[in-house]
Amino acid sequence: MRKSHLHLIHGLYIPLSFVFFAFVGCASETVRFQGKKLDYQDMCKSGRITVWGESPIFSSISGARVKAKQDACRRAVEKCIGDEVASITGVSTGRSLLSEIYSKARGICSRDSLVSEKTYKVDTVKILRSFYRFTVSGSDIRGKIDLMQNLVGNPKIMVLIREEYSLPPKKVKGFFASDGIASSSLKKYLIGKGYQIISAARIKNLLANETYLSSTKPQNIDTRLRDTASKAGVDVLVIGRVESYPQNIPQLKGTGLKSFRADGTISIISLWGAGRVIGQYSKNVAGAHTTPYTAARAAVNVFANGRDSRVIGGMASYTAETLSDEWANLTRNNLIRMQVKGLSSTKAAGIFRDDLEVGTDIKNINVISFSRGIAVWEATYPGRSFALADTLNFYKSNPKIFRVLKRRGCSPLRVNSVRRGSIRLSFPRSCK
Repeated sequence: MRKSHLHLIHGLYIPLSFVFFAFVGCASETVRFQGKKLDYQDMCKSGRITVWGESPIFSSISGARVKAKQDACRRAVEKCIGDEVASITGVSTGRSLLSEIYSKARGICSRDSLVSEKTYKVDTVKILRSFYRFTVSGSDIRGKIDLMQNLVGNPKIMVLIREEYSLPPKKVKGFFASDGIASSSLKKYLIGKGYQIISAARIKNLLANETYLSSTKPQNIDTRLRDTASKAGVDVLVIGRVESYPQNIPQLKGTGLKSFRADGTISIISLWGAGRVIGQYSKNVAGAHTTPYTAARAAVNVFANGRDSRVIGGMASYTAETLSDEWANLTRNNLIRMQVKGLSSTKAAGIFRDDLEVGTDIKNINVISFSRGIAVWEATYPGRSFALADTLNFYKSNPKIFRVLKRRGCSPLRVNSVRRGSIRLSFPRSCK
């Protein structure tokens, strides 16, 4: 939920004279209506939602009205879907979730009416505030909440595991193979736990040459692989190798059984921020069966799922437990490196830093450097860099959100580039 002025009111036939007294502060979970406290979840489910949106007026009132309506819709989506999904999943705030789900959920704003509007000034900039009433189906909101919970409630995972079988002839199940035992069993187990799996086929054409994947040591994995997977919507990359090779067991002589060992290592890598290894699983285990190939596969199955066929263990269990332990903390404390050009004074830099901490969900900002009008900061944010960039871009010219725009010579903010874990911003005309 945005830390600055977010308010929600309810009622299809509220007299306009009452509208302006129905608001309460952002910290409250309820509003007062005709002397009663109403929970915002109940209001959203009722299907009668009145919110306000704002936009600076730079050229025409009609252009500002379009942006104000978009702002109002974002508020409605945030309150009726974003905050609800956040409370269910516990992985982020409504504000950062909003940028993830707005494009898919804004359909709830299709039936709207303009209730009223007014203008006021922030210094020399005129601001339009428009009140819109959205009539929404309660079942539609419920359906969107269920959909968004599935989309953002758990990390989206891509599994890349290479299996090698030392047989005559040697068999290899490459990183993009669909029938590898380790990768297919892990994906099936994670899906059963509610995780969304993104197919490796999405990046196969871009990384057709598996030399990109020549090393499965996390520190050696090519940056292009991480960036490509991130652009495909992947939050966590599970990557590794398993090699199965024969072993001689004297006790099995004459039994008709063959024995193989599986030696494997997989790494669980977060693609948020600069990316980090959140877990690593290594094991050397044995398996036996009647033919060399089935024995080799049996060993890989023990590596992937554990030895007890009644309970999933091994790599699959370790991966699910690691994701459960690490993900909530990671999404609440994602580190994003920000470079901001065009802040020509420490005063302007300080104001903009405060703007970010108040007007967005950024928790805190550590100053890395400031020289020649360029600030480099490390921000702690409960969401992706792309979600933060979307918020910055939406409010780039709003002096209510970014007070630094009131500074002499300051021009609207520009988002120059967004990558996994980094954002580059600029004020084309320096803020004094």
